[in-house]
Amino acid sequence: MRLLPFQCMAMFFLLVICACSHANSAGSICGAKHSPAKFVGKSVVIHGRIVSDGMHTTVVVPDQCSDEGYAIAPAEKDDDAATIIRQAIMRVGAPGTADKDISVEMDAAVILLENGDAGIRITKLHRMVLTYPASK
Repeated sequence: MRLLPFQCMAMFFLLVICACSHANSAGSICGAKHSPAKFVGKSVVIHGRIVSDGMHTTVVVPDQCSDEGYAIAPAEKDDDAATIIRQAIMRVGAPGTADKDISVEMDAAVILLENGDAGIRITKLHRMVLTYPASK
């Protein structure tokens, strides 16, 4: 069976669309700590946990590279995902994460912080689970 020119063009466009959607998919953040310039502007998917002292530092530690932590850029708006995480850190129990666990699934963009390190700006918070132990 011979394909008509229209069918050939349609198949070509489908292949291009599939290739483009794959090229734009988010990748892993692992390695950005060691080569920030290669990752700046890239979209990443992070499954990990939040670690914070409650005052100075809030980082996300990805499950896939647990030896790397990435600072979360401050919120731009009051309903920003970074604000939601900050409220969980500060309003449940003691400030920080010493008395609670916060796990997250998020999309983020890798940014360059003022000190030259790689950090993240959360673009979408898919899930946040806060575990706070019961009082004894």
